[in-house]
Amino acid sequence: PEAALHTYFPSFLSRATPACPPAMKEELLTSMSQCLSLDPLSFSVWRQLYTKHLAQSSLLLNHLLESWESSSMKVHQSLQETVRSFKVTNEELAARGAGGDQDVAA
Repeated sequence: PEAALHTYFPSFLSRATPACPPAMKEELLTSMSQCLSLDPLSFSVWRQLYTKHLAQSSLLLNHLLESWESSSMKVHQSLQETVRSFKVTNEELAARGAGGDQDVAA
């Protein structure tokens, strides 16, 4: 069922590493794109996992950018909100990094 796709998203994201085989990486990125398109809760799951999966998130963002023209307006809006959230997170991480040895809470 489409409403449960967000439950698969963490597994797909954790496996889509820069070092995984290209065919597997493409399959995982396509699967995550489908999760985001069909189950809006996937965006919320992604935002929660972002700091622990920065490399994978970068791959997914690039994949989504490449397929931007063919994605729906609903996905565009959710993705824009998610990117804004990531921007705030990145700024907080950068500020903590500049502040010394403080631990980053995920």
